[in-house]
Amino acid sequence: MRAFLFTVLAIAGAFLAAFALLSFGMSALAQDHRHADGSIVPKGDEKFVMEWMRRDMPGHSCCNFSDCWPAEMRVRNGKVEARHIPRGPGLPFGPWLEIPEVKNEQNYADPRESPSGLNYMCAMGASVLCFTAGGGT
Repeated sequence: MRAFLFTVLAIAGAFLAAFALLSFGMSALAQDHRHADGSIVPKGDEKFVMEWMRRDMPGHSCCNFSDCWPAEMRVRNGKVEARHIPRGPGLPFGPWLEIPEVKNEQNYADPRESPSGLNYMCAMGASVLCFTAGGGT
């Protein structure tokens, strides 16, 4: 009887361990995507980032994963400003950049928004290429 109980407990323990490993692996797959350059784009926003086109230069891409990622925004002295959020724990925020009106999606009749509802800014250095305010602002 003891051998049978031991076998049942061993099998149950193995199933529990397998379930825990599988659950952890699936949650890791659902996390934000970290690219080779360190940028982070939430799951579901990759297509938005790759297909986002510039309003001031039709046919030209806004950005890619190296210069476009989620941003904080604020209005200061009547001007919209944004800064990139840190790419990882312990890293600094980017500098606040003024968003030119022609670069701000919200100034158009059909503004593009990220699927996640996050703010996004595409910038090369201090030059803003595109910006959209998410639904959470």
